[in-house]
Amino acid sequence: MDLRDRVGTNLRKLRRLQSLSQEALSLKAGLERGYVGRLERSQYYTSMATVQKLALALEVDPIELIEPVLITRGKTSGTADHETSGDQKVSGGSQLLAVPFQEGFEKRQGDLTLVLIDYRWNDGSTVRRWLVDPKKVKQSAIVVKPCILL
Repeated sequence: MDLRDRVGTNLRKLRRLQSLSQEALSLKAGLERGYVGRLERSQYYTSMATVQKLALALEVDPIELIEPVLITRGKTSGTADHETSGDQKVSGGSQLLAVPFQEGFEKRQGDLTLVLIDYRWNDGSTVRRWLVDPKKVKQSAIVVKPCILL
């Protein structure tokens, strides 16, 4: 999956989580009408300036638009979205799934704050997603716990 596909898939997922139309997001980000749709369909590469505009409009960190997609690789049939899971059939590629298997917390002012999530891919490899700047975390504790897929 190249960068264009990552941005498109993540953009669609984040936009839908906020119940925004493509047009509404385009307006909110100050982009040409229809541009968001073309990005979601992986028709364009985009600049970091545009990624920053979209992230600001979605109120997310820009890395959330470019980080690897944690759901599917390959062509899917029977569904319109890459963010759905469950009984989708995969053709022309293998389904690559990642599930959270441990979380990291930092103690801040007497409370535990979630600072990272580790995901395990179905091929056995792992990826760590920091929810804060790792350079600002003084000390964290990893909690291994079973997580369920939603």
